[in-house]
Amino acid sequence: MRQDDVEVENVVTSPDNELRALVLADALASIDRDSTPQASIESLFQHAPVGLGVVDREFRYVAVNAVLAEINGLSIVEHVGRRVADVVSAMWREIEPSYHAVLRGETIVNAELRGTTLSYPDAPHDFLVSYYPIVSAGAVTAVGLIVNDVTEISRMRNALRVRTELYAMISRVSRAVVTSRSESALFDALCQTAVETGHFRCAWVGVPNGGVLRPAAIAGD
Repeated sequence: MRQDDVEVENVVTSPDNELRALVLADALASIDRDSTPQASIESLFQHAPVGLGVVDREFRYVAVNAVLAEINGLSIVEHVGRRVADVVSAMWREIEPSYHAVLRGETIVNAELRGTTLSYPDAPHDFLVSYYPIVSAGAVTAVGLIVNDVTEISRMRNALRVRTELYAMISRVSRAVVTSRSESALFDALCQTAVETGHFRCAWVGVPNGGVLRPAAIAGD
């Protein structure tokens, strides 16, 4: 195999080719190495559109693909041998229990995670992370990772939610204008609508009185 064909050669520390093939094959859902060429396995690992990684029992990176390297803000080679706690320190406290669970044989699918990485130190991103055991000779030897950055999807969903809530608030305000029997009742309804439907923390209506704006209704904190 030519070194320039498979970049992932650089991310496995063992010099033993059989061990390298085993680690990468197991990391890709235990694909049978005898029926699938090693080059195809490594190519799938390298070109997957989501982050893939393998972490040993001491929670040190054994292998990552280019997507996960970009998410974490280190090169592929720089990951090898580093502890997960050092690479994604801002999220380690939250994700550490998942690693211990996998060492007990559990599989965790699409765990929601929000936090910063070296690539995004000031802008938290949203991730869906799956953790699964890599088993050899009946024992869990490593933790497999699948990391999907869903930040843009989350932003779109939040924008849609805000728009939906705004429309609902406008509709409720329109009904209040028609059904309220007094000015004070209308003001109360407007404030309650802003807090309950618009999810504003606080809302109030002020009425000029002697040159001073005095609150006529308030809701929320």
